[in-house]
Amino acid sequence: MKYGEFAIYLGKEYEADKNKQIRLYSTELEDISKGFKECMPFKRTGVEKEIVCMKTVEVSEVDSCYTVKTYAIYKDYKFGILKEEGDRLSIAAFSGDYREWEKMQMVLIDKGVYQKWIQKEEAELEVEIEGGEDNDTMKTIWQMLNVETEYMKQGTFAVHAGKTYITAEEKGSIILYSTELEDISKGFELCEPFKILGMKKEMVCKKCVKLSNLDSYFKVRTKAQYKQNDVDIVEEKDNMLSIMGEEITFDVGRKNNKLVILNERKNPYQKWMAKEVIRKIRLEIKELARNQDIQSVWRLFHIAVKNRKEKKFAAYHQKIYVTDITLDGNFILYSTDLEDASKGFEECKPFQISGIEQNIVCIKYVNPAEIDSYFKITIIAIYGEDEFEVMEERGEMLSIVTLYEEGKIKEGKIWQGMGMVMIDKYRHRYQKWIKKEEAEIRFEVEELLNNVRRK
Repeated sequence: MKYGEFAIYLGKEYEADKNKQIRLYSTELEDISKGFKECMPFKRTGVEKEIVCMKTVEVSEVDSCYTVKTYAIYKDYKFGILKEEGDRLSIAAFSGDYREWEKMQMVLIDKGVYQKWIQKEEAELEVEIEGGEDNDTMKTIWQMLNVETEYMKQGTFAVHAGKTYITAEEKGSIILYSTELEDISKGFELCEPFKILGMKKEMVCKKCVKLSNLDSYFKVRTKAQYKQNDVDIVEEKDNMLSIMGEEITFDVGRKNNKLVILNERKNPYQKWMAKEVIRKIRLEIKELARNQDIQSVWRLFHIAVKNRKEKKFAAYHQKIYVTDITLDGNFILYSTDLEDASKGFEECKPFQISGIEQNIVCIKYVNPAEIDSYFKITIIAIYGEDEFEVMEERGEMLSIVTLYEEGKIKEGKIWQGMGMVMIDKYRHRYQKWIKKEEAEIRFEVEELLNNVRRK
């Protein structure tokens, strides 16, 4: 079972220890040719072969450094893996409701720790690869949207004649701003050069168009989490991020001998924070011209999908692929284009992946260091006063399910009162089919390259 710290060095993965420098451990003596020094053979936890040589390198010398953890999903719960013996796994729960663990015939082995041996086939394995705190990989997402940026930001954009422009609204029309004088051939007019926050180049020409002239019109917000609160990221300088959020404060008083909340206040704030304290950076993309046309947003990423949406994608050599992750932490890229054989893809017997229009005809295995970006796309429906995840689309209907995140959940009776049906009692998931016109749609794109999960 793979777990521990690893580093990619000269295109090869090694067991590693990271402090101010990185110590690489190799099980192959041939690595002496790369400057490794032979050592007395010894075993490291989680490594099948003996370590026979080592090398210490600077952090800047490795392509990437990350931690790998493997978990077992057993009876809809996530457990740590203590040990592996043949076809069996020793799983453990370190928190949660002890009554549930006792129902599963788990044994108390330490204070608050319950353990059980299970067959591997009884569990689904989940690998987590957690990298550094550098959030620059989100820039790759912006590049996929064909928007030239300096740093993460907010903005409203339009696709006109196959090209993406940042925009502004004026008297019912939309103004497209361009950084390229060649757009004058498309009817753009010269303007006094000026900068827009977050864009690399100055705007040099503009064009006024009607909404009906646009291929797509969408708004992007860069969101993140700070101390369990959702915040907007509006600017980036070096390793600092400017965030905007809202703090809720209130007074507490007594009424009929009971404590009650009085005078609730929402206080907006903006502050500069170090990147490492900001979590879960993601983009929210909202189609403004055709709110219900989910396909138009997928087309921004050049992804051909049908009614059911795959969630995980990888950008590799300027192209997007549906992807999966192997248990050793590598990526499988699925392609519908035989031309990708020129990129080292191997032809396979055609097969279908749920939600992808064409057959998969070739695949390729790559390691995390070779990927430009790994991201998740979630479709959010604002229905009533709550947010739900869109799981499926059929004509003018959407299948929505309750969101369960960061421990926030409402009682089941609330969902039942909305006509929703329970589909997973352990995760408190409720589902309902609604008409598209009943909801407002938003896309969330979250970069996962530094926090890879396979479920």
